Amino acid sequence: MKCFLIAILFIGVITISYSQTAPSALGDIHLAKSLSVGINQDMKSDFGNWNYFSYISNSWFSKEKNDGFFDKQGVFIFENEMKNKMSNQNEISFGTSYRNQNVYLQNISSDKLTKQEFRFYSRYSYNLKISRMDLSISLKQEISKYFTKNFKSYSESLRIRPRFRLKLSMPIDKIGNHKLSLFSEQLFSTSMTNSNKWSNFQYKESRFSLFYTYTNKKIDYDFSVGYMYNLIGMDEFKDGNYLTLNLIFKNPFSSKK
Repeated sequence: MKCFLIAILFIGVITISYSQTAPSALGDIHLAKSLSVGINQDMKSDFGNWNYFSYISNSWFSKEKNDGFFDKQGVFIFENEMKNKMSNQNEISFGTSYRNQNVYLQNISSDKLTKQEFRFYSRYSYNLKISRMDLSISLKQEISKYFTKNFKSYSESLRIRPRFRLKLSMPIDKIGNHKLSLFSEQLFSTSMTNSNKWSNFQYKESRFSLFYTYTNKKIDYDFSVGYMYNLIGMDEFKDGNYLTLNLIFKNPFSSKK
């Protein structure tokens, strides 16, 4: 079973729209806030038309309602992705990311660990146009390797995680400068501990998001604000709330006509 899961590593769930970077979930929390800045650059080559997307993000979180708004550092992310639009309906992407996260052992005042993550993923997306709405169905396959602060073995050594996402977006003005997007994402995974034992492959969590995006076509950037609700578990549920602001500059290295 584990060999089969590794074999399907490069079968692509998720659509991260290049106007929005979805918040990184932090587990059982009360509220998390993230800020992201990135670039989205079109690239032409002998191997087709590709799109390069890169961003950095930082987040803060609170465990209880009375914690400060920017109480604790959550996770820093640096991500890079290459996307190829094979047709009007089919897209494939490959990406890597580095994540540095603070993990608190008991509560927000307790001792913490630093978890470093190196993530590799691929994604396949199928896109449909329904009247003025855009529907995207995506499958993303991730593999993550974890280390401690000093690059020693972390308790969770390796994770294989497929993610399935539906995205529906629609402009709310005539020229398309303002847009609303809805996301529903389901995540499954299996993990290997530092003692080389694998967990069962099973459903882990769901994420539901709402984004508003403003596109400035003169300066060529997208600004978006979003909310995500993270529901964790099956029998005993935990949840978290996420707010995010994103600023994505489009084609900053292209000559202006």
